[in-house]
Amino acid sequence: MKLITSISIRISVLTTIVLSIWAVAFYFAIMEEVNDETDDALEDYAESIIIRSLVGEEVPTSSLGTNNQYFHHEVSAEYAATHPHVRYEDRNVFIKEKHEYEPARVLTYIYTDDHDRFYELEVSTPTIEKHDLREAIVHWLLILFASLLLGLILLSIFSVQRTMRPLHKLLQWIARFRIGGDNPPLDNPTRITEFRTLNNSVEESFLRGSHQFEHQKRFLGHAAHELQTPIAVCINRLEMLMEEVVADSAPEADNTNNMLREELSRQLQTLQHMSRLNSTLLTMSRIENGQYLNAEEVDLAPILQSLTEDIGMVFASRNITVSTQLDGHFAPRINRQLATMLVTNLIKNAFVHNNDGGTISITLADNLLRIANSGQAEPIEASLVFLPFVHDPQKGTSTGLGLAMAQSICQHNHFELSYHFENGMHIFEVKPDTE
Repeated sequence: MKLITSISIRISVLTTIVLSIWAVAFYFAIMEEVNDETDDALEDYAESIIIRSLVGEEVPTSSLGTNNQYFHHEVSAEYAATHPHVRYEDRNVFIKEKHEYEPARVLTYIYTDDHDRFYELEVSTPTIEKHDLREAIVHWLLILFASLLLGLILLSIFSVQRTMRPLHKLLQWIARFRIGGDNPPLDNPTRITEFRTLNNSVEESFLRGSHQFEHQKRFLGHAAHELQTPIAVCINRLEMLMEEVVADSAPEADNTNNMLREELSRQLQTLQHMSRLNSTLLTMSRIENGQYLNAEEVDLAPILQSLTEDIGMVFASRNITVSTQLDGHFAPRINRQLATMLVTNLIKNAFVHNNDGGTISITLADNLLRIANSGQAEPIEASLVFLPFVHDPQKGTSTGLGLAMAQSICQHNHFELSYHFENGMHIFEVKPDTE
């Protein structure tokens, strides 16, 4: 939900509550004022009639020929004792002159004369129709509510958009920021203190992270480059030493020479693994630095066909069945060497993490490459699958750098590399990035 939508909903709810409370209070205030004014008039009217009655003037027993009416009669002491002597009420009163009932405010007095006789005086005057008043209040309240709500929403949208303009500009800068890329400085002047503090904090944090990334990337590249020579020298020396041991072998020293050859072979394999690892790290550093140029549209179908034919015997050594379906067309714009690395690493991952007698399915559809392989019966944690050297304690294996390199290639060439587990198969898909 956007900020302006949230603000509009909150304003609508609060406005509805406030206006509802105000409408109820307004209605009762109006009725209180109307009743107060009417009661004052009724009191004056009743007082004049009571005075005439007490001084002995004739008091008529019906209305005065107007809408104002009174009824005056003697009551018993028992009646007077069981009824309030002053009471106000709203009720419908029959108007003889109009031959109809109308809402009226009625005041009833019970009083005594000098001879301790009790009289009841009832005076009434027509008043407003409260039902009509409620309808009028509701009608105009709805108009007032709609006008206020619309005005408040428009005002809040205008105010929030202008106030939050520095925040929107900051968010746009963050969205365009690329770690290790050529990022422009944040140009977001504002008079709001909180936004200035936020601008400075975010810019410093992002630039610091970008500088640290650059330092680490350069260090990785330099370290991998510097390690190449000593590793190569060690490999050459071990190979020469093994050749000398083989050439110098005497019958009486066969056991010792065999043990020495085996140890040298193990050391040589370790150094060769270090050399491959170092070469991979150097390649990843070059990818991160954008050193693979000359991008072109590379059709992946011939690359896949060639790779599956070349390593068919390797798959056969573990009885792994490979099925290919290369009907689609997927020719991304990428450096050809990187395209080969991407496909090779994904197929190698499907082979290394497969079971003996397992299956590998390679599918090339329009703008989609899918490589699925059997393996462990449970899915891999999606958040960890593309991280380098993630160790599996149950199987004693590591993901190595193959998938990390594939992910790096995809990220720097605007592809999306995803993983999911379906029907016992580990599936990796490469497709153009839609964002």
